[in-house]
Parts: sequence; C-alpha cells; structure tokens
Amino acid sequence: MICFLEGDLVEKNTNQIVVAVGGVGFDVQISASTYNLIGLPPAKVKIFTYLHLREDGIQLFGFATQSEKGLFLLLNSVTGIGPRTSLSILAHTSVSDFTRNILKGDSAALSTIPGIGKKTGERLILELKDKVKQIDLAEPTEEIQLEFKENVRQAIAALERLGFHPFTAKNAVLKVTQLSAEELTAEELVRRSLQYTT
Repeated sequence: MICFLEGDLVEKNTNQIVVAVGGVGFDVQISASTYNLIGLPPAKVKIFTYLHLREDGIQLFGFATQSEKGLFLLLNSVTGIGPRTSLSILAHTSVSDFTRNILKGDSAALSTIPGIGKKTGERLILELKDKVKQIDLAEPTEEIQLEFKENVRQAIAALERLGFHPFTAKNAVLKVTQLSAEELTAEELVRRSLQYTT
C-alpha cells in the first residue's frame, strides 16, 4: 500500500498530477479541492494516496489532506459508489459540509451534488451516518473560521454571482486568504481568487 507521496510536483492538470519521488514519476488522480490546495510546478508536495486495483489496470488517487482521503475511502465503501463518483462528490462539496449534511440527515442538500439523486443521498446517509464520525475534521477548522470573516464571505458571494460553483468560489478565496500575509479587501480577494477558479 502506498500511503503518501512526498516529492516534486512536475505536472499539474485539472484531474491529474505527476509527482517525482526518488527518480520515479507517479501519475496521481486528484480531486478538485486538492488541485486548488497544491501549488504549481515545480513545487514540493505531500499527497496522501489510495491505490485502487482494477482488472484493467491500477490507479493511484491523491489528496491534499487526510480528512479528504478519509471521506473518499468511506464513499467507496457505499454500495454503487466507486472512485470516479467519489472524486465527483469531493469536487462539489467540502469534507466538513458533506459530514454535516450526513449527520443532519439532509438528503435534499446531498442531492444538489451532481450525480447524487434523492435515493442515493438517502443511501449515503443510511450507510455513512455512524462512519463519518471517524473522520478527523481538525484540518478544516482554520478554513471554517475564515469563512465567517466578512471580507471572505463577501468575496465568495461575489464569485458565486459571477457564475462560479459555490465550492469552487469558497476554495479559491480560502486559498488566497491562507497564502496572503496581509488582510485583503473583498475586492482584492476576488481579483486574486480568479487564478484559482479554472
């Protein structure tokens, strides 16, 4: 089992990266949130991984945080949910939001995720309600606190009005906020966030 990779990011695409470790390049499938959290080549990265074996090949999936990897593994344990669907779910919701909706039994909120209908949402709640408590949500705490800041909320709302998906907007603004050493206005946050919305 390959638990994580730590090395040089040599290639970065929307759904895939290449990480060089000890002279070997690993092709890793990634989620949208991981794409937004890691830097640009050449950068040092640590990616938590899951090795998926199939009859027609081997795939390596990577995540920027342990909590996202944990949710990915739980999603894969649900009947009818495979790695591709799990990545799609992670592309449209955060670990904290998904966990909150599961614990609340909010199938309506879950069914807003592309590819997840009402029945699938109810099945996710049924099969994961007790399991999601195992996910360590310590990592997103700083992000959750940032979301309550007025300039951050205004910037996220502005990006949503421009047509960006709420998850994409939030991820981009939080990325800029975490990278900046200074307090930015909502307008400046929006301007800088645009580079992380593609």
